[in-house]
Amino acid sequence: MADMNSDHIVFTSNVVITQGSIRITADRVEVFRENASRSQHSRLLAVGGDGRPAVYEEILDDGTRVHAQGRTLSYDITAKFILVEGGAYVRKHDNEIRSERITYDIGKSQMVATSGKSGSSRVHTVLIPEQLEQKPSQGRK
Repeated sequence: MADMNSDHIVFTSNVVITQGSIRITADRVEVFRENASRSQHSRLLAVGGDGRPAVYEEILDDGTRVHAQGRTLSYDITAKFILVEGGAYVRKHDNEIRSERITYDIGKSQMVATSGKSGSSRVHTVLIPEQLEQKPSQGRK
């Protein structure tokens, strides 16, 4: 049960959140509202469980599909910024990045991937050059 009047709301057990073309699935989701009116959700933390990752999926305005997953996803709704940690994976088009930690600025379409704290893991990428080029005729920013 969730107290919808609270600034911190917790949902558990096979949670699915949708808003427009965004879909987030996780074992546990915590929603934080940080403005006084409580009309906007400012940030959420999604946590995977039972061997399943937390997953973020979105279809962008230009039709591009974005898929992100990891043990935890922290999504700043206002800034359109995602932090994926723990077996992090992000795919946009056919481009893929895998690492322990990925930050993704959705508005700027910029990602930063870092290896684990010990430096023992690596960042793995698959980039398709044609898909990275900006094509004004397709309305990409």
